[in-house]
Amino acid sequence: MSRRQRLHVPGGIYCVTQFGSARQPLFPAPGHHGIFERCFSAALERTGTRAIAYCCLPCRIHLVLQVGTVPLGRFLQGYAGPYVRTIHSQTGESGHLFARRYHAVLIDPQGWLPSMIRYIHYLPVTLGLAADLGAYPYSSHFDYLGWRNRAWLHQHIALRSMEMHEDARGDYTRLMQRPPAAGEIRRLQAGEVDPRVLGDGNFVATLPRSVRIPRSAMSLEKITRNVTLMLNVKHTELFSRSRLRRPALARSVIAWHAIELGVARLSTIANYLGRDPATITLGIARHRVRRPELFRLDAFRHLVPLG
Repeated sequence: MSRRQRLHVPGGIYCVTQFGSARQPLFPAPGHHGIFERCFSAALERTGTRAIAYCCLPCRIHLVLQVGTVPLGRFLQGYAGPYVRTIHSQTGESGHLFARRYHAVLIDPQGWLPSMIRYIHYLPVTLGLAADLGAYPYSSHFDYLGWRNRAWLHQHIALRSMEMHEDARGDYTRLMQRPPAAGEIRRLQAGEVDPRVLGDGNFVATLPRSVRIPRSAMSLEKITRNVTLMLNVKHTELFSRSRLRRPALARSVIAWHAIELGVARLSTIANYLGRDPATITLGIARHRVRRPELFRLDAFRHLVPLG
C-alpha cells in the first residue's frame, strides 16, 4: 500500500520522531549532545523553524516544531547532515546515523499540545532512563520550569496554549505532577481523521484546502456491496470463517479499497471482516500479485452508483 503524502502547513505545529538507523545510538559520547544543539539551533535559524520542545533519547529524538515556509523534511536534513558529519569525523565511522524515514504528526495546539509536551518530557521516566524528570538533562523540561533558558527554544508557544505566560510556571508544574495515562498515550500516536493529523474534524476544516484529507463518499458497506457483486461472493461467505479463495480475495480487495480511499483504518476494517489485521495485510500483499487489476481505485467505478 502506498504511503500518504506528507503534509506541509506553514505555521503548523508538528510532533516529529527521528530514529537511529537500525536503532543505533545517536549520541555515542556525552559531548555529542552539545554538538547536536549547535547543529540544531543553526538549522532553526537558517530555515525559520521554531523549536517548541524536545527530548533526546539514546536511539531516537522527539521534537515539537512550528514550521515556516521551509518543509519539515528539509529542516531535518539541514541539521542531521552537519551533525552526522561532525560525529563521523570524531569517531572515524561512516554510513547512516539516522533512519531514512521519520514520523511526523500535525497537531491541533489548542487540543493536544500540552498533552504532547507532557508525553515527550516523561519519556525518559517511562522508558526507565531516569528515576524522575529532574534526573534527565537532555530535554526541554528544565526550560519549561525556568531553570534554563535556551535562546532558540520557543516554549512560550506551548505555555500560551495552557493559558499561561512566560513567567507563570505553575500550570506546567501541575501538568507534570503525573505521567500521561495509557489511554492518553494511545490517542497521541495518530489522529482519528487521518494518521498525519492529531486533531478533530473542526481542526482539519481549518487547514488550507490544498492539504485537507479528501473525504470519500464511499463506506465499508458500499465497498462491500460493490466487491461482492463483482466477485459473486455471498455475504454469508464473506463474513464466515471460510478460507475459500474467492471470499478471501474479496476481503483483501475490500480492505485495500477502504484503506486507499481513506474510508477506515486497518484495525476497523479487520474488526468489520472478523479477521486479524496481520491476516488482512498478508492477504492484500498476496492477492495484489495474483489479481492486480482488482487493486486499482477505478476497478469498481462502474458499480459505484449501485452503492
